[in-house]
Amino acid sequence: MAPLRSIKSLSSASCDGTRVLFEIVDGSEIVECAISRMALEDISTGRCFKPADMLKCFAKSREQIEALAVQKFRRRPEGVSGRLSLWSDDVSEPPTGTVPAAVQIAAAPL
Repeated sequence: MAPLRSIKSLSSASCDGTRVLFEIVDGSEIVECAISRMALEDISTGRCFKPADMLKCFAKSREQIEALAVQKFRRRPEGVSGRLSLWSDDVSEPPTGTVPAAVQIAAAPL
């Protein structure tokens, strides 16, 4: 499999008010991606109120965002298609050695 790489000149990022849309490329396959406002805020540790703010946050963290998109794309099950979305959970990992609350609740005895 050819390594995934981002081609910034392929298209510039755009904002629809709630997320930033961008693309990554795998060989000749174009993968449409989006990152949510909350995920952008988590990465930039700042608030993004306007589309212009969101695009600035994206530009500052583009390499990190694209790397996250590549990782998520590589984990996507075979046959799944459509826009790849990055959410807050995709950018914030729990501290090492802890178990997320949802897993603790699901594993709790009845």
